[in-house]
Amino acid sequence: MNFGNLQTFDLVVLMATGAIFFSFLAGFIIYFMFLYRQKQLLHVVEEKRLKAEYEQALAESQNEIQEDVLRHVSSEIHDNLGQIASLLKIHLYTLPVAENGVEKLNESKELLSQLIHDLKALSIGLNTNYIHENGWVYALENEVSRINKTGVIQAFFTFPDERISIDSGKEIFLFRMAQEILNNMLKHAEASEIQIKIQEENNILVASFRDNGRGFDVDEMLTNGIKNKHSGLLNLQKRGQLIGAEIKIESKLGQGSEFIIILPL
Repeated sequence: MNFGNLQTFDLVVLMATGAIFFSFLAGFIIYFMFLYRQKQLLHVVEEKRLKAEYEQALAESQNEIQEDVLRHVSSEIHDNLGQIASLLKIHLYTLPVAENGVEKLNESKELLSQLIHDLKALSIGLNTNYIHENGWVYALENEVSRINKTGVIQAFFTFPDERISIDSGKEIFLFRMAQEILNNMLKHAEASEIQIKIQEENNILVASFRDNGRGFDVDEMLTNGIKNKHSGLLNLQKRGQLIGAEIKIESKLGQGSEFIIILPL
């Protein structure tokens, strides 16, 4: 083989090698772009799934709040407003013939004032937009007031003077989570006192709920919940995950319990 033929052969080999290399490089780029596109599509699908799950859970929370409000309204009408109205009616009917007419009149005025106050509180409770308008802290304050009116347990509530800016959807979740915690304490804790504290520091919301009840084994409760595929604690944690909140549960038998919601703002 002469020198000219050798050069030609080397050139052909070089060109063939280059063609193979660029073909491999092009294939790698196409494959990488395919994987990247697939990852984008999966990300979009996951975002849609999470959004749908969030919206469904939000709707469920709103419905649960409305159901709780209706139960509260029924109880208030039966236990308080109905009785006050009945007493007021009796007083007014007996006023003209009663010897102590002035005393009866004063009592009627007090009952009427109480009735007006309770009706106003009831109208606030019926307005399902009051969480959006006034914030979940205001709604929780009304919830604490309702608990204290029962006389069964004493609830103390500490919160900032200024409203903490939170997305309205997250406020629905926070209020429903607070309701669930308080309802569990009322039903199962056998406590005489509940301490509720809300604070915001370094753009992080911390809401704690502590009772002085009988306490429980947290691990056992979560394990049983997983086995039974239903648990208030698991539901609480899932709601927290949907809004990016961390839920800490601390409890020991005979030493009460504490639920802490930590939400970056």
